[in-house]
Amino acid sequence: MLFRSRYDEAISWYDKAIAAGARPAWYLNRANAWYENKAYFNATADVETVLRALPDTIPALVLRGLILARQREYPEAIEWFSRAIEKDSLNPEYMVNRGTLYYYMRRYEPSREDLNKALQLRPDNAEALNALAMVYSETGDQASAYRLINQALEVSPRHPHYLNNRGYIHLQSGKTDLADADITASMVIDPDNPWVYRNRGISYLRHGDPVSAERMFRQVLASDSSVEKAAWYLVESLISQGRRSDACALIRLIPAEDEVPADWRRGCR
Repeated sequence: MLFRSRYDEAISWYDKAIAAGARPAWYLNRANAWYENKAYFNATADVETVLRALPDTIPALVLRGLILARQREYPEAIEWFSRAIEKDSLNPEYMVNRGTLYYYMRRYEPSREDLNKALQLRPDNAEALNALAMVYSETGDQASAYRLINQALEVSPRHPHYLNNRGYIHLQSGKTDLADADITASMVIDPDNPWVYRNRGISYLRHGDPVSAERMFRQVLASDSSVEKAAWYLVESLISQGRRSDACALIRLIPAEDEVPADWRRGCR
């Protein structure tokens, strides 16, 4: 709440500045504050104001992509990051952003290409190492996933997101005790990250505690519905409890891109 109040205060000051004499940079600053406050409609309106005046403003192009990514409009977000890359092909951050979106769309080959390009530009780019580790984990190459996530943690030791992602890789490898250690460490450092609660829920599932898992996944979805596969794992926790009707009601709400297993959908017909 403290951080949110600071963004609210910043927005109030930007309102006054814009009322006194609007400038594109002020709209962009306010758009960033709206974005951090999860007020995506307002953020979009301000970014579009900037782009009408200065259509080649790279920070505005990137922010437009970030807003769309938060709203899970991944193909459109990729288009905006592609425009930024066309104007500045030497910034690895934009490659990482686009590569991460390809990962969310399960388009692993273009994701790998973007992330490797980012690493060619900057070999110690921890975000690229972290994202590429997740690509390898999802495609079954756990050895590469471990190598890359450990490199990310060498660059940025105790980074909560990287610790949480290594915990997820441990879960994918069946190493629940190691996963629990990393997830707990991440949670201590960054207790407000919904992704760490998702992974804690997966851990509960792997330990045979679907009731606690359900509690975690519902907490995640209440705070941030965009967290990947949170609803998918919630369905798994309900099925594990024998609550087929509740699971089916949720399955019908899950977007197709979340790839609910076909046998789950068939069981709900």
